[in-house]
Amino acid sequence: MKTIIWRGGRPSLRDANRDLLHIETPGAIVNICVGLTDRRGRAVIRVDVLPDDEARGGDAQGRVWRLVGSGTARVVRLKERAKR
Repeated sequence: MKTIIWRGGRPSLRDANRDLLHIETPGAIVNICVGLTDRRGRAVIRVDVLPDDEARGGDAQGRVWRLVGSGTARVVRLKERAKR
């Protein structure tokens, strides 16, 4: 398994203020983007799962994985508690 963290984004990413956690595991690649915002200005975290499917040639052992459900999830911060 390999984990890479990019701070402040990469040149190929549209929003240079975000961080990307890139995890490679047998069966899938998982990308977690933090520091995003939606149209309302709320903080958003996006999680993308890219399976080692037939299009990607399977994993290192030649096994093919399939994504069940959506490959993208978003977490949105709705409220902040007032600090005491």
